[in-house]
Amino acid sequence: MRLTPEAARRLVDAARGDHDLANALAARIDIDDVDLVDLFLDLDDRGRRRVTRALEVLALRDFATRRATPRAQIIDREVGRDIARAAAVRDDGRLAMLLGDAMQLDGGFVLDLLTDRGGEPLAIALKAAGFDEAAATRIILFSGARHHRSYFEVRALLELYQQVTLRAARQLVARWHESGLKATASARGGAGQARSVDAGPIGERADPRMPVARPADAAPLSGTTTAATADRRRG
Repeated sequence: MRLTPEAARRLVDAARGDHDLANALAARIDIDDVDLVDLFLDLDDRGRRRVTRALEVLALRDFATRRATPRAQIIDREVGRDIARAAAVRDDGRLAMLLGDAMQLDGGFVLDLLTDRGGEPLAIALKAAGFDEAAATRIILFSGARHHRSYFEVRALLELYQQVTLRAARQLVARWHESGLKATASARGGAGQARSVDAGPIGERADPRMPVARPADAAPLSGTTTAATADRRRG
């Protein structure tokens, strides 16, 4: 029996936090991939593959609207070092707080990402937040339920990090923000340490030959500056 769209939405809402129901829905062909995005952490490997496909679909839809890209984060060097240290010693509480500041996500939810068995939601969230591959590798290595992930687990998650587009990754974090998981500025302990720069119009990519102006005490993890974008346009 094929589910109606309304029935499918009700079941998806009921499946939040229910792994068995979430995976049963992911096995059905009458549940749209996009509807499974909100169940990402509850799904098994098969369902998570459907979610990663859905994120790229959402990214294409977003691109078609010519909507401006979200702002890219710039994180202070000191914060970056704190994140690396917290990851290495498995101080998950502090790491969740620091990453929550960078991602503007509730610290408790980020802790769920860090201890998630599969790690796919974390890998995509790190891409969305602008962490480069080296920083993402350190965080991914020391995440999960065990003390650290195996070589094969890290390699698979880094491949996902590399393959998912930035726009698709940001669709995931945007969905989390819209669902009420966005941390307010007053709730983020390091809110004053993370700044944003204009990432430029849709479809633009930074020219690696162009210098990027930035504060002397900041180390950008991704994105371009407005000045660099303007110079490239004039060129």
